[in-house]
Amino acid sequence: MKVKFLKNGPGFGFGYMAGQSADIPAEKAAELIKLKVVAAAEDGANGSACELPEAMPHRDELEKAGINSLDDLAKYADDYKAIHGIGEAKATDIADFIKSLED
Repeated sequence: MKVKFLKNGPGFGFGYMAGQSADIPAEKAAELIKLKVVAAAEDGANGSACELPEAMPHRDELEKAGINSLDDLAKYADDYKAIHGIGEAKATDIADFIKSLED
């Protein structure tokens, strides 16, 4: 299964670092997804196919967390802080940016 690492993998038996993509056994991928170590990657994803606007605040952090499009981000519209690496201030920046797109 194609996944993108959200956390460094060595502590979980893999030599991949956060932000890297890999094809790992589906059973292990399911386990790591539950632990929020990896996120499922879309078919053909190569780890650099981020479709977020260039002006998106904290774009790098979002991409590292597996958020590569506005559709991915919309899944967290109720609580951007649920995204790995996003705290209160960054969540506010993201919400303000999204609101500006809607205006």
